[in-house]
Amino acid sequence: MAVEYAMGYHLHAQEVPLLQTDPLTISSVDTDRHVIFNYYHDVESVAWIYLWFLYHRFPSSIYEVLTPNKRAELRKLYEGGGVYFWNGADSRLPVTIGKASILVRRFQNIHHGNEELVTPLVLFLHLREAYQNLEKEPQQPPTQGACFHWPRSLFSLELYETRIAHFQQILEIQSSRGVLAVPVKPTHILLESERQHCNGIDTMHCM
Repeated sequence: MAVEYAMGYHLHAQEVPLLQTDPLTISSVDTDRHVIFNYYHDVESVAWIYLWFLYHRFPSSIYEVLTPNKRAELRKLYEGGGVYFWNGADSRLPVTIGKASILVRRFQNIHHGNEELVTPLVLFLHLREAYQNLEKEPQQPPTQGACFHWPRSLFSLELYETRIAHFQQILEIQSSRGVLAVPVKPTHILLESERQHCNGIDTMHCM
């Protein structure tokens, strides 16, 4: 679910940087501007599903050639990712307002040679800009109870089209390599198999 919809705040029209603000004390810029589900929230939901996939499913062929240092980075990334999926909407706030670019770089580092698999994550950066532009605009008068709406004309299909283009790029690059599908395994199983392997050999060699 989109973060600002889950929290009930217009997060992207704030004058004070939210990374320096206690999420529990955030209030909407205009308390009369009600948060209702919109087209961009719909796109953001898909972005969160893909981020979950990157955390919890890893390409088997890439894992086999990861250096020990990159396997350690994958473990660190995986173990730190749980906060975004189990601790409530406010724990996902940093991704929507600035941390997405850091996650993109970290995932690209691990997916070296297959960076196109990470490209869809830049949608978080595009969404932030789209939200900021949208939330500068006045909402229309209430139409149903206390709900306010933005005109449909303020929404662009560009985010949807860009998203589709990212997935099309993945398919085309993988196809050019003769790969029709990218086999993946649960990340925790790959990491656990490595841990079990390390238990049977020199532990220092596996760290």
